[in-house]
Amino acid sequence: MEYEDDIDNITIGWKVGYIVGILTIYAGFEVFAQNAQAIVAAGSFASIALVARVRWNLRRFTWYWAFLAVAVLIHLLLIAAFHGTIDVHPTIILAPLGIADYAALFFSLAYLEKAVRS
Repeated sequence: MEYEDDIDNITIGWKVGYIVGILTIYAGFEVFAQNAQAIVAAGSFASIALVARVRWNLRRFTWYWAFLAVAVLIHLLLIAAFHGTIDVHPTIILAPLGIADYAALFFSLAYLEKAVRS
């Protein structure tokens, strides 16, 4: 498995784009859906964007983009299926779910990379 530490190359533009993306997703779902779906959608975007950025060195491979497309599709289906309420205050208590989502995506991509390269 080829892993290059690219943490020093995260630009201020990427950081701003990441935050603006999360806020845009949240606002869109807040306006057109409900608050709970907005929180889930923003968290999903955050996890997928971080995994994409952490493994950006794989961007030249088609299977990388296919993995991200499938991840987005699965998250969209989960968001559409979620009709509950989130009555947790403060909302930061939900952070372990976001971390678990990120870990599941990261390790799924690592497993896919290992399977493709062997």
